[in-house]
Amino acid sequence: MNVHVIFDFMHIYYKYFFQMQSGRMPKLTSDSDIVKEVGGRTEMIYYPLKDIERIRKMCEDKNLEVTYSICLDSKSKRKDEDDAYKSGRQHVFTDVDDKNIEIISKIFEQAGGNVYKVPGYEADDLIADLCNNYRSNFDVTLIVTNDKDVLNNICDNVQAMRFKQKAGYEVVTVQNFSSYLSSEFKADIRYDNLGLFLSTVGDSSDKIKGINKFGPKAFDKMMVWLDENTNIDWSKANNYDYLENIIKNDCSKYLNEEQLSQAIESFNLVRNYKLPFSLAFPSNKCDKNKRSEAYMQLGMKSLIN
Repeated sequence: MNVHVIFDFMHIYYKYFFQMQSGRMPKLTSDSDIVKEVGGRTEMIYYPLKDIERIRKMCEDKNLEVTYSICLDSKSKRKDEDDAYKSGRQHVFTDVDDKNIEIISKIFEQAGGNVYKVPGYEADDLIADLCNNYRSNFDVTLIVTNDKDVLNNICDNVQAMRFKQKAGYEVVTVQNFSSYLSSEFKADIRYDNLGLFLSTVGDSSDKIKGINKFGPKAFDKMMVWLDENTNIDWSKANNYDYLENIIKNDCSKYLNEEQLSQAIESFNLVRNYKLPFSLAFPSNKCDKNKRSEAYMQLGMKSLIN
């Protein structure tokens, strides 16, 4: 089976960034000149790569043919539309962190992975582009993330490994999507209506307001009305162009003018931004010799397996 594993990389880096800040992560050392250039933050290079290698090996141990990619954030254009967007996330990176990520990206690519970063676009946008354009080239596309937003990409051959602090990673598919997310959001969440939920109810973690005083129960009532009174093809609703039409045409018959305006405003922050070009095809360049050569530059033999 041919699997494309896409890592929402900043999720992995932040996991260890916070552990480092809280003093819960042991410091490591390396004699590598490459590592010394970043001021000795060996652990912030080693542990993210170790996470990636652990999941790659997990797939290969199941006799899966693995193509693996990382997607990185750039400053999002969404901030130009709404200053509050993600304003609650106080992550102060230093130049050392930027250098760490630059080295990880370079080593990861040398080890046979694909690296994607586009100025003005978030990893969410890049992941969506890869899923939309290339999921038919793989038996399964697996997104590794902690971000609920990218779960909107899940379909018959797209799955996610979502990380939660206390529960660890859990695989989310079309089959278990509703049972996995409905309890978290206290609403009837299906794999085809997550984007609509975030656009109407909002997302407090990203400072997306949604509709004023429109909560999970109001969302469930609207979904019942939409199912009974419209001919929406929900199988297309994880496509944001189609979802935009649902909000403007179908939801407009249910929401009042002010509510509709709030939903559209929130949708513009929830939706994926279209890239100015399609990302390059994720090629499979992964083999043990490349990984050995790349990781030995860091003096990190334990990454080779």
